[in-house]
Amino acid sequence: SEIHRLVDNQQCDIGFSSNVYNYPNLQTMPLYEEELVLLYHQSHPFHETKNKKDLDTKDEIFQHFSPDYLHWHQHYFNSSTYLISVGTVSMQLSLMNEKYWTIVPESAANDFIKEQPDYCIYHFSNKSLKRTVYLITYKYPRPGVKLATKIFLEEIKSFIEKNKSLHLI
Repeated sequence: SEIHRLVDNQQCDIGFSSNVYNYPNLQTMPLYEEELVLLYHQSHPFHETKNKKDLDTKDEIFQHFSPDYLHWHQHYFNSSTYLISVGTVSMQLSLMNEKYWTIVPESAANDFIKEQPDYCIYHFSNKSLKRTVYLITYKYPRPGVKLATKIFLEEIKSFIEKNKSLHLI
């Protein structure tokens, strides 16, 4: 919601968010999506069993990605409790240890494992478990902003197309 407010007040020209809020002066469009994956340490019991019963939500570092994700999470784990709820992926990753686990976007998990090779990724069988990131712009941009935004978006699209975890929408 903070990003939406900043763009609406024209303190920022572009915003990216995985949530959509209704602001009449903002344009919101899906930009890319990526799979959400489980990230855990190789010493975690889940590594051997791949049984979700070994994923105690009291050891989960949780982030609310979207209402659909929250519904899936409550159904899949039959629980709405967790160790801690955080607001960003970087916060999720900074709290990781051998006991904890989390669900994060695949690109973030891949980057994390490059630095922390003792961690593992698990892909859920439900491939529709995705995070969509939306582009947020002001409907009536100030002079000069429209061209700058177009140039910036071309660079963003090029970056997304080069990343195998991200899928341009």
